[in-house]
Amino acid sequence: MILPMHDDELTAFLDALDQTPPDAPTRCARWSAHDLLAHMVAGTEEMARLAELAAAGRTDEPTRPFAAREAPWRTCPDPELRIAFFEVGGRFLAALDALPAGQLVPFTGWAMSVEQLRTHARSELVLHRWDLVGDDDISARLLDQPDLIAHGRAVLAAMPTLAEARRAPRADDDLLSLWGRVLDA
Repeated sequence: MILPMHDDELTAFLDALDQTPPDAPTRCARWSAHDLLAHMVAGTEEMARLAELAAAGRTDEPTRPFAAREAPWRTCPDPELRIAFFEVGGRFLAALDALPAGQLVPFTGWAMSVEQLRTHARSELVLHRWDLVGDDDISARLLDQPDLIAHGRAVLAAMPTLAEARRAPRADDDLLSLWGRVLDA
């Protein structure tokens, strides 16, 4: 499968995941690597579901809450969850490809374009890779992408219900601080 996103982000995430046991703690409070992957699969599945509905002319469906969409994936055995990551990712990409030009997809209160959804998926890969491995040269390079920082600012401005949006972004925020990964000084 050829992924229409930066291979570096996907490859870096997969390499980190391959080197992390399912029960390993992450930088997401109270989440194991398995929980983090369940979050990734559930979020991607939700974006795919909403894109499929939008392609069918239905843009009135709300985004399901995190707990509802993640619960079945958290109980999924880890080997199956890792396979689902690829299957759901393929479904998401196919759903994006099926959207008519200019179609917007409502996701968590913001109508995103296909390109914004792709950027959101890239951002999730980068942030959650950091949650698995922390600071290293790869994280530094991936986290410093101006388009991901701009996207993070746009998401938080458009989705005020997100916990991360409760603090106004600052000019010096990087991708980690935008998404609440670095505590305020």
